[in-house]
Amino acid sequence: MSTQAPGAAGRPEDDAPRLTTRLEEGEPRRRGSDDRVRELIAALGDPNHPEHSTAVHNLVEIGPPAVSQLSAALNPDRPWLTSYRAAEALAQIGDGRASGALIGALRHPNSNVRWSVVRALAEVGDTRTLWALRRVAADDHGKTSWGESVAATAQFALDRLQSRSALLRFAEPIKTALVFVAMFAALLFAADRVQGVMSELRRNVPAPAVIASVDASATPEPDAAGGAGADVTETPEVTVTPQATTTSSGVITSTVRAASGNVRSAPELGNNVVGLVNEGDELEFIGVSGDWFLVRLGDNVSTKSFIRPGEGWVSSIVVNEPTGTVPPATPGRGAAPTEESTDVTATPEP
Repeated sequence: MSTQAPGAAGRPEDDAPRLTTRLEEGEPRRRGSDDRVRELIAALGDPNHPEHSTAVHNLVEIGPPAVSQLSAALNPDRPWLTSYRAAEALAQIGDGRASGALIGALRHPNSNVRWSVVRALAEVGDTRTLWALRRVAADDHGKTSWGESVAATAQFALDRLQSRSALLRFAEPIKTALVFVAMFAALLFAADRVQGVMSELRRNVPAPAVIASVDASATPEPDAAGGAGADVTETPEVTVTPQATTTSSGVITSTVRAASGNVRSAPELGNNVVGLVNEGDELEFIGVSGDWFLVRLGDNVSTKSFIRPGEGWVSSIVVNEPTGTVPPATPGRGAAPTEESTDVTATPEP
């Protein structure tokens, strides 16, 4: 005869089927997710696939679960367009687990892929990224099929990372200093308020009656502190509204620093080209969204440059720093691609 209580003996046997059921239900979902990621990665490099244009966006929505397969897609055995766009998706996901695969892809034989990997490392990278980008900036002499220098892009990304690192190093001391300043200001404000209250109390206390037999020298003197407290006034605070810095004409301008670059209808890569700008072109900056600027052509531009119908988005890598602070713009603003402008280049780029 068993000596165990029926309840104690029955619990493990009851829980086991439920645990097995949960594991069996979770396995198909995981396999389904992996199959979906594989399908989207295949669409990255196949322009005829129905999800080719939205594959990057869909992979970014899946997020970290897609990082492992996207990292594997950087392999030189895969089509270069697949690796190029896989790096673009990893940059937008921003998961540090992709750093090792991205650093390894800096030696990819295709310069378009290396250029995309450099941009991804600027968003994803860890401490090793700085060393890897220094090597590329010094040794990589390749250019993309649309004329971008891989080394120059690596140097630009390196400068951004070093600037960001410096800001992080000084962020904590600055925050500590601001806390002390705020505490000191609060103490001064509290002391001023206490002094005002004390002055009011002294002013409202009735003066003692004077007895004739008391010596005149013993007569209380007027309360100087009370008089001083009555005249205390608060200085109104002045709020200074920062103003955007522009040129003397009121237009924010800069020039194109890349050999050439596409103008797009939205601040993202894809089949949305609405114009072309060339090195030295003067541009007027209308707005900014992330690493993209909404621009129109200025006065001094190449005869080969155009934007249809009049304004569009360019990547910050393509242009020099604007002359002033560019206001934010709605990402949906910009020209729609036309049949004349969508075939400016067969290779995706900013």
